[in-house]
Amino acid sequence: MMEAQKKFVSISKGLIVAVLTTSTAVTTILTMIQMTLEYQVKSAELDSIVSGMQGSLVPALEDKLWDMDYAGAQSQLVSLIKSIDASSIVLRSDKNEVLFEDAIPDFIPKFPYRKVFPITAARHQETTTVMGNLEIVFFKDKIVTEVRNRFLIVLFLNGLKTAIVASVLLIIFHRRIAGPILEITRYFNTHKDLARISGVDFQISDRRNYDEISVMGEHIALREKALARWADEQQARVDAATEALAEADQTIRQEKIRSEASARLAQLGEMATSIAHEINNPLAIISGYNHLIRREIKGPSVDLDKVFATTESIEATIVRITKIITGLRAYARDGAQDPMVTTPVQQIIDDTVAMTETRLRTNGVIFRQNFASDSTLMINCRSVQIVQVLVALINNAVDAIKGRSELWIELGSKVSDGMVELSVTDCGDGIPRDIEAKIFEPFFTTKQVGHGTGLGLSISYGIVKDHGGQIFVDHSCRNTRFCIRLPIAAMPA
Repeated sequence: MMEAQKKFVSISKGLIVAVLTTSTAVTTILTMIQMTLEYQVKSAELDSIVSGMQGSLVPALEDKLWDMDYAGAQSQLVSLIKSIDASSIVLRSDKNEVLFEDAIPDFIPKFPYRKVFPITAARHQETTTVMGNLEIVFFKDKIVTEVRNRFLIVLFLNGLKTAIVASVLLIIFHRRIAGPILEITRYFNTHKDLARISGVDFQISDRRNYDEISVMGEHIALREKALARWADEQQARVDAATEALAEADQTIRQEKIRSEASARLAQLGEMATSIAHEINNPLAIISGYNHLIRREIKGPSVDLDKVFATTESIEATIVRITKIITGLRAYARDGAQDPMVTTPVQQIIDDTVAMTETRLRTNGVIFRQNFASDSTLMINCRSVQIVQVLVALINNAVDAIKGRSELWIELGSKVSDGMVELSVTDCGDGIPRDIEAKIFEPFFTTKQVGHGTGLGLSISYGIVKDHGGQIFVDHSCRNTRFCIRLPIAAMPA
């Protein structure tokens, strides 16, 4: 999973946001605490007024109601609503009759505080008798409004003070710390490529004092010079390594060419005896046909039809010899530098059969063909190299199955998914997995010492890969099968 790219956030911007957020939050909280305490003080003052009324007004009303002086009680309450923060006053008798009622017109408090004072005759008789009650609706609207206004003013003033202090501190911080750090950041962003470091002294502008930032700048300058020297040394090493790599690549190419030539010569050496025998037989046939013609000519009468048929047999035998020699010449030639040519698959198969049928017959191997492809099928290749790969696979198969009771090898082809697949199958029991992982490595061989170079399959692997194809062991077959997959070329117009 790809790592998400980090977003760059300047220290100055981050500090501004942090300072303003923190100072605003702290100022708001402290102001709220201050206003809460002030609200509680104002509420305590209202509670003290209520307590005072409980101790002075209520006893006076109790005396007047005990004496049934209702007019005196009313006169005592007339001016009360103007002297306290109350929206309404109601005096009721013990029978719930309204003896006095007063209220501020058209005023409904938002923050009412209802208080009911019972009027009793406890001081005039032994038992407590309720003579009525006094209900006063106080309000805290003035307190809340005053506290709210003070809260906004204090919050504004504290916020302004905090903003001014924070701005001054940020200006100082930017000039002394954030600015130089930003210069260092820009320097590092422009020096990501170590190969381009110039080794020039790094300077932080406007440093009047020798402090931590100055020390950092000096060390950056020292490391810049060291990195410049290191970059030059590394570039010199890279140039030397590139040159050595080019020489090694040329050596590898030359060795590969020699190895391929050695492998071809080794295979030609293995086939030499059989091929010599294959050529000697047609030559003996030609000699016999020639003897027949000479004898026919010396006879009393010449049978021209018989002579003509004999010459045709001689010509066919010569074609057979020519085909063998042509195949040997093509196989022995190095085709690595040949251009890619659109070639019929059938021609590659015919050349392969011509190169291997003698050795197969000499070793008593039954040769089968299983071609499911179209005879007009074409591939873009160096035909000499593809024939070399198929011959190497067939020769390996001949060596691998020696000693078995029934010897057979099958050369097949099929088409699937825009690829042509050429396969070499023998009567063996397959390739073990542990050996399969090594068989395409150079110089790995399962043959006895002196009977193989270990280069055949590794060279074949390189050839097929250069053609954009694959060579692999087919484990779906119960016998030993090697497959070559090559791209199909477009048919020529």
